[in-house]
Amino acid sequence: MNLAAIASDENTGQSLKELVPSLDEALLKLSPAAAIVLDVRFNEGGQDAVALAFANRFADQKRAAYKKQACFGDRAMKLETQYMEPQGDSYKQQPIILLTSILTESAAETFVQSMRQLPNVKIAGERTAGFFSDALTRLLPNGESFTLSNERYYTMDGVLLEGNGIVPDVEIPIQLSSVDKGIDPALEWVLQDVSKQVR
Repeated sequence: MNLAAIASDENTGQSLKELVPSLDEALLKLSPAAAIVLDVRFNEGGQDAVALAFANRFADQKRAAYKKQACFGDRAMKLETQYMEPQGDSYKQQPIILLTSILTESAAETFVQSMRQLPNVKIAGERTAGFFSDALTRLLPNGESFTLSNERYYTMDGVLLEGNGIVPDVEIPIQLSSVDKGIDPALEWVLQDVSKQVR
């Protein structure tokens, strides 16, 4: 399943209303599958609330996903823990393989960080971009606005994700020479790995 976006627009409520039901519908169709492959290699993110809503569809129980800390000038606010917990009827116990790349950014990365907390998830591909943080919006006197990424994201054991990204369990680089030939090494690895797990 290709997850191409973690948002549909700037309105979080509208994104949740449009995207989450689509994911539920797709997962229902995948119920008989021996394994689920989620491809976020070219996902540039969107909104953290949507990323957590996606991850909640796969959660087996309430789990701490990551921590984040907002900064305002020289002030660092208290670290806040973000949680994922079961929602919907689409939880799957079969193996889940998550494909990532250097182009996996922002809320797509918070989705990956959340999913890596689950025991049946394996991440394959490339290290993610390390471009986290929701945007702080400020208005200028002339009516224009600007945004600033003012948050730091951490794993639950305190490793900074901002600027570092998430390292996959299995590293499989995207090779342009293979792409030109219509070959996807990551998907070929998935087929081999899944066949081993379901024998």
